[in-house]
Amino acid sequence: MERTRDTVVQVKAIDADDPNTDNGQVRYTLPNGQTSGLFEINYETGVITSKVSSLDRETKSQYVVVVRAQDMKGRESGCIATTSVAITITDANDNIASFTKRKYEISVPENLKVNEKIGVLELIDLDEDENKQPIFSIPSGTGNVFSTEPSKDNDCILVLKQALDYETQNNYTFTVRVEERLEFDPAENLNVANTTAQVSPSSTSISRAGSKWEVLHF
Repeated sequence: MERTRDTVVQVKAIDADDPNTDNGQVRYTLPNGQTSGLFEINYETGVITSKVSSLDRETKSQYVVVVRAQDMKGRESGCIATTSVAITITDANDNIASFTKRKYEISVPENLKVNEKIGVLELIDLDEDENKQPIFSIPSGTGNVFSTEPSKDNDCILVLKQALDYETQNNYTFTVRVEERLEFDPAENLNVANTTAQVSPSSTSISRAGSKWEVLHF
């Protein structure tokens, strides 16, 4: 993002003529029809500035402008040189993360070990990875059974924090929240996914090994 009149870059043409004469006095222009009027150049200094209140990297991440330098103070009799300048728009954390779905249903084996993950809730965030800064949380109630942690892609990993018992409780319904680390309008920043974790019972079978009966748990 760029603010209006922010300096983008400065270009400078080298002229071997005496700078105290018109022969060595260079003037800079941007030929018409470039970048839809997003940038302008100082006629004397060669400083390129933005003309708009913001530039959206997600819409377009790079612009190429042609700069014309002309000595003799820009008069028609002056010599002309041109160069191309690539302007890359750097990313800012200006997009709010949200879950790809409003509702998730996850099947969790009863015998899943504590601290193992039960699933991943994917996010949409148009910012670059270094500007994706989600904060995940589970409101009180089921927060002691499940927890959240970010993946390497900044999605939400759900982790089991307590052993499950199908006969005691086989269904958990809870919400997972995501917020951004940087300040946005509180009314827009929060995004919620409703999540149901269905516990599937572990199976038990009986087999005979020689003359001894064994109970095998899977």
